[in-house]
Amino acid sequence: MSYPTEKDYADEINIGVPSPLVEAMKSGLVSKEVPVANKQTEGKVRWSLASFKDLEPLIQALEAGMSKPNPYEKDSWKKGTMYKEELCNSIIRHTLLLLDGEEQDKDGFPHIGAIMANAMFYSHHKNNGTLLEGLKPKS
Repeated sequence: MSYPTEKDYADEINIGVPSPLVEAMKSGLVSKEVPVANKQTEGKVRWSLASFKDLEPLIQALEAGMSKPNPYEKDSWKKGTMYKEELCNSIIRHTLLLLDGEEQDKDGFPHIGAIMANAMFYSHHKNNGTLLEGLKPKS
């Protein structure tokens, strides 16, 4: 286990930003050698970089799919396979409408949500080996 010292917090101290830990160390309430758990984070996804609030249009798009006259089943996009060209065509279609100034589709759902959803579908199926080339065959 490693112990940070006041030197480890020098940037906080020097820029005058009060840190509760630094203030406690200065006042003597906390030892200047505070034990820190040795946690391995290298190579792990830093979820704190994402803005979850800005993913709301994605969730709205998924909810819209579940509220259609012929609704999609929850998480149905995770099942089976999807076609690369079909997903890319949808992303392009919604992007072009967005670029033309149309923020929402005819049902009032944001195009950006559909773009995000299709990008997520693409990523999921690419990562799981279930993304197929081309278009879905007509039945």
